[in-house]
Amino acid sequence: MAALTSFETMHRSGADLPAVSFTPYSEDVKIKLFNVNPVSGQLCVLLSAPGGTGLGVHKHYGSVILYTMKGAWRYLEHDWVARAGDFVYETAGSSHTFQVEPGETTEAFIIVEGALEFLDEQGSTIAIEDWRSMYQRYLDYCEQQGLEAIDMTRFDEVKVA
Repeated sequence: MAALTSFETMHRSGADLPAVSFTPYSEDVKIKLFNVNPVSGQLCVLLSAPGGTGLGVHKHYGSVILYTMKGAWRYLEHDWVARAGDFVYETAGSSHTFQVEPGETTEAFIIVEGALEFLDEQGSTIAIEDWRSMYQRYLDYCEQQGLEAIDMTRFDEVKVA
């Protein structure tokens, strides 16, 4: 009988991960990548952005879950403001313009399913971001800074007899 494979619980220390500028959209908005899943296209990040910054219009190919940890942000297309402790669920196909409220830095934990399509003022695609591009941004940053990159796609296997 062949051994079955299961996967170990993954732990990653946020203190060991760099916050990388989300260029070319913003030098000030930082992304700390925790995990990417090449099978599902899911990625888990911590977004940090100073008051008054934004990212422009983007469209979601999949759903997005956000938990605001600190600060306040909004989408220009909506009349609500997400503050510390607020939960936001974005449906696939939704489009909006991310804007941080003036004042303190905002931090949000985000789970993205699928890609983000960034649009210009005419609604034309300027870039598509997915697990590959986000992971490559992280790898490039680590190389430029002389940091040892962590394999964000890896889970440790456990053999079950």
